[in-house]
Amino acid sequence: MTLGDNLAINSLASGSRAARITFVTDGFKPDGLDPISLQNFGNLISENHVAQAALNQVQKIQTITGGKVTLYFKDGPRNLAGSVNKTIDGGMNMDMYMLHNANVRPQGAVSTFVHESSHYMRGSRGFEIGTQVDEYMAFRRELLFELGRKPTIAERQAMWLEKIVESEYYSSLPVGGELPRILQGLGG
Repeated sequence: MTLGDNLAINSLASGSRAARITFVTDGFKPDGLDPISLQNFGNLISENHVAQAALNQVQKIQTITGGKVTLYFKDGPRNLAGSVNKTIDGGMNMDMYMLHNANVRPQGAVSTFVHESSHYMRGSRGFEIGTQVDEYMAFRRELLFELGRKPTIAERQAMWLEKIVESEYYSSLPVGGELPRILQGLGG
């Protein structure tokens, strides 16, 4: 695999084109890939219904607006596990930093993918990304993946407090809209 190689992770949905995921191999060491191999990452996405649904959404957005998903085998800026941004032409780009602590195992990397796919989808639909509400939605999706079921109200409230309100980084973001009713009055 060389710099900028693409790997297609096929969708289970018939008739969908495969999402293009670019692997930037700067700093890539095949020996250091155990236990997260590209195959393990792809297999976990294809075997988990939440991750597969996230991939299907990303594929659909790519078909309509373009954009890409890039896995960098290096540390991310500002210690980020991943990020999403909107391009000037309206496409969406997702970057994941595979050497971040959260991404060194396949389960963690796919969890980050599921989280970032929420930003990818919301940004493509015109919602403001990089806000507390947007992060809540992404962490909620990530919790769905991690639990394998819909989180309870108490679990979503605890996640809001732990991940957003008590975080130096996320608590400083603009709120970005009306908080869901279950979060109102909890702080933030």
